Amino acid sequence: MEDLNCKKWVVIYTRSRHEKVVEKQLSDMGITNYLPLRKTLRQWSDRKKWVEFPLFPNYVFVYANKFDLLRLPEVVGYIKTIFINGKIAIVPERDIEFIKIAISSVQFIDTCIVEFKTFDRIVVTAGPLIGFVGQFIDYKGKKRLAIRIEAAGSCIIVDISPKHIKKLE
Repeated sequence: MEDLNCKKWVVIYTRSRHEKVVEKQLSDMGITNYLPLRKTLRQWSDRKKWVEFPLFPNYVFVYANKFDLLRLPEVVGYIKTIFINGKIAIVPERDIEFIKIAISSVQFIDTCIVEFKTFDRIVVTAGPLIGFVGQFIDYKGKKRLAIRIEAAGSCIIVDISPKHIKKLE
């Protein structure tokens, strides 16, 4: 982020369960941000309800320049900006687009930070995720597509039909 006016996607770490509060404050400040949410069916003793939870707990993606980054400590619930190897962790625009498409178009989506058995590197050849490259993995007893989001220290795991993928050489 050498250029002061150049905006990039960065990741910020928030207080526990403050992601939506941070997202609202950033929006009110005019700072573009993205909080990926997934719907989960929760059951109480008397009812079931669909509830939205952050896909990456404690993380919010922020499209910011140097000036915006200096304003982040004003946000209630903000803890820190994520760094990798002493530099601000930049998230490629393509990763943000993948998250948005995956959330809106796949039935199963999850995240993990644990190591898993990797099979082949694959490219998606059809469907809404066409063109994305990831790894074919064994996760919770099923073969799934995993895309690493380095800046968040996690990966996104989605179900995908075997007819929509091709092995990379």
